Amino acid sequence: MKISEPPSTLYADRLAPRSSTELAVHAKKLTELRNYLLSTCFHRKLGSVLLLTGNSGTGKSTALTILCRELRIEVLQFEQEITYEFEDVQTCSTSGVISLYRFLRNSSKSFQKRRSRLLLIESLPEDVYKNVTHVRDELSSIFCSSSIPIVFCLSEIDSCWDISYRKLFSSTYILENNINSIHFNPVAPTYMKKALQRAERILNREQADGLLNNLIESANGDIRNAVNMLQMASTTTSKGVDGCMYRTNRDEMLHMLGRILHAKRLPTEKNQSSDSRPPLERDVNEVVDMSNVTTSTLLSYLHEHELSFCDNLKSVRRVFDDLSLCDALGARWEVRGRLPIECFSQFVARSIMYHNFRTEKKCRMFALTRPKNMDLVKEVEVFQKELLKDSVIGDSQMATVSVPFTRVIRKDAQPLPLQYLARNFSHSWTQGFDEWTKTSNLKSRSQNKFKKKQISTESEDEENVVIEDSDDCDSFDEM
Repeated sequence: MKISEPPSTLYADRLAPRSSTELAVHAKKLTELRNYLLSTCFHRKLGSVLLLTGNSGTGKSTALTILCRELRIEVLQFEQEITYEFEDVQTCSTSGVISLYRFLRNSSKSFQKRRSRLLLIESLPEDVYKNVTHVRDELSSIFCSSSIPIVFCLSEIDSCWDISYRKLFSSTYILENNINSIHFNPVAPTYMKKALQRAERILNREQADGLLNNLIESANGDIRNAVNMLQMASTTTSKGVDGCMYRTNRDEMLHMLGRILHAKRLPTEKNQSSDSRPPLERDVNEVVDMSNVTTSTLLSYLHEHELSFCDNLKSVRRVFDDLSLCDALGARWEVRGRLPIECFSQFVARSIMYHNFRTEKKCRMFALTRPKNMDLVKEVEVFQKELLKDSVIGDSQMATVSVPFTRVIRKDAQPLPLQYLARNFSHSWTQGFDEWTKTSNLKSRSQNKFKKKQISTESEDEENVVIEDSDDCDSFDEM
């Protein structure tokens, strides 16, 4: 198969699937979508509406387009009207809602009865979400009178509730209007790897398996993002690709942390008690699922920056108690075997979003920095590897045998890291190893003389033994 498009075209367009066998979609979802098209387009029913949802890059619109092409179903797609304003010519612009109403009403009347067609809406105008109640009433009347299937192919937008399709198509509205719903899950790693290998065969290029695995892991189920990163890998160095993948994951993580720490809520109601809270702008489950960051990393960032967002000592104490509880439970193997580690993220996120409640919040920019304890953990790991290099003692005896007797076992070992690990706990973590070696913490610790003194007094007490005579007969005299 040869590619006739110019090399400047995006791989996502050049390598688009041509048949249903090339789709990176689960066969169950394809069968479900094909059955809907066969039952509605060839057997006309009034009020047939389909809500096709899923994350961006899961193959929703591509699967629908290919299946309609194979079934010979004509697709009429909605495009919002664009008006241009000039100084000399006066133009009257129409809103996006009115253009959507006009498209749905006029398209259903102008079609011929013998042809199989459907209406496709891939994006909703922004003014649809301004008056949701009125839009729902208008759409309900259109659904009842339309004889042509209407498909809403909408992507999930977790970053902004104001333009999310869930604001318009609620669960109650879907049930009242008999709207069919098909949800596409993120692309599985096996399907994505087959798609990337197919792209390599078409391009006559081969990438290392390690790079493909990194692309699949960084794409988060978005096949369009994976193909774009594959194009970048073929034109740039591996360092540029790794930087792109790191920035993508980092932006998602920072957005999630901002949602948790700021804990934005809806307007506060009057006469509200101090223990109650207004509803959150975003669901906690959706906020936690915004990034694939590990639980330990999430808890480290929240532990580092929680003090900057909490305004009273009582709330700080409760939040840090919850963080300490999760840290202690996560270290026990019997807890990890019965309780998923993701539950700790949910527990801490809910605790922080509850206690970081302030009636008056000022909008400000805040710089999230790397937790300082991560650098300390790295130093401990490096020092631990040095101790285990020439030692037969395992990790379990590291604190009891390796560290105390390192100077005896290895004469060339540096005593400074040992004293650094044995130093008093510092709550600020602002003093690094380089600065700590220059301070007075390296002074030799005085030996404890209390034990010697105590032993001498005990020995003196033992030497002063008094034997008293008894008037009674001894027990052994009777023998």
